[in-house]
Amino acid sequence: MSSYISLENKSDIEIVSSVFTSLLANQVELTIIPLKIKEELISSLLTDLDENGVQQKWNDSVRLLALQTLKILGRDANGCGQLFTDKVRC
Repeated sequence: MSSYISLENKSDIEIVSSVFTSLLANQVELTIIPLKIKEELISSLLTDLDENGVQQKWNDSVRLLALQTLKILGRDANGCGQLFTDKVRC
């Protein structure tokens, strides 16, 4: 989980894709992560998926993996307040 947060080069499609694929392969772990880490991961994903974020350098496949990760994280509303704000981020 924190592997995505701590990535230094999020514009490297191969690395980012690998991290998302790993996160999605362990969906159960995504549902039981500590709230603080979950909030940080969601914040990082929303920032990166913003229209001015690093997602501009990603291809559609990586964007889809990022959105799928958010979908899994959003299944439990605890720690997902940022997903339910009025502010449209992406």
